Amino acid sequence: MPKRRRTEVEPELEDDGGVTVVDPGEPTSVDHAEGMADEIPPAVVVTRSDRLWFSDGNVVLRAEGVQFKVYQAILAQRSPVLAAVFGAIQPGNENVVDGCPVVRLEDDSAEDVKHMLLALYGDPEYTNIRQAVPFSVIAAMVRMGKKYEIDYLRDEGLVRLKLEFPGKLDDFDKTPRSFPRTHIKYGSADEQASMELEAINLGHECGIQTILPALYFQVVLTMANVLHGNVEVRTDIVYQLVAGRDKLMLARSKGGSMGIRCRRDDGLCGQEEVFGHFTFLAEKAIQCPH
Repeated sequence: MPKRRRTEVEPELEDDGGVTVVDPGEPTSVDHAEGMADEIPPAVVVTRSDRLWFSDGNVVLRAEGVQFKVYQAILAQRSPVLAAVFGAIQPGNENVVDGCPVVRLEDDSAEDVKHMLLALYGDPEYTNIRQAVPFSVIAAMVRMGKKYEIDYLRDEGLVRLKLEFPGKLDDFDKTPRSFPRTHIKYGSADEQASMELEAINLGHECGIQTILPALYFQVVLTMANVLHGNVEVRTDIVYQLVAGRDKLMLARSKGGSMGIRCRRDDGLCGQEEVFGHFTFLAEKAIQCPH
């Protein structure tokens, strides 16, 4: 039996055929005794997805301020969670948009929903394993595949992550560590640095223990991105990264190397020690790894 999710049939304003509808939300009363007027929350502008608005669709999904008109049967076949949600819709009692019941996906970003739907509907950009895709797509595959119990979608994302960030040092040494990557697409080395921090956050969010040691090790080579980048990382993880960098520098200084980078085959790098340390931390943080 699928677990209950914060996914529900939501009252929605019927539009008149235009592209945008406006949902003013519920007014919040303020105490008049204190001489204050009623306050009404700002209107929410709701737009239709350009790529995922099928004229013959039979259900409208809404995430944040974006609506997607899609097909119930295909989604229900792929996801037992969504199947249960659609099964709870009572004909004649629901609010509709463009003749379709509206299901609001709580806590999901519009971007994640878009990526999930395009992958489920077989968009070529999402189904070719030999083609690199942006990290946002991979993150959505894992996150949404886990939440909505779409196993093959989650597994597709996990495969790409594990190929990029293998759990064993020998395999990690064989993977390219510089731009561009093989399975994840981004436009620059700076985007790569941000992606690696986002991947660390995803690993902790979704319990992907096996990718964390390689990510930790890669990130400590450029700690400036952790301390001054635009991706926020939990404080305890930053402390672990700083400690790991210190271990690496200490091991290399003892071996006569003062730099953070060196060749592993010189026997002085300290990679085995630090990679093992990061593996221990990842296993401790995530008890049930994928």
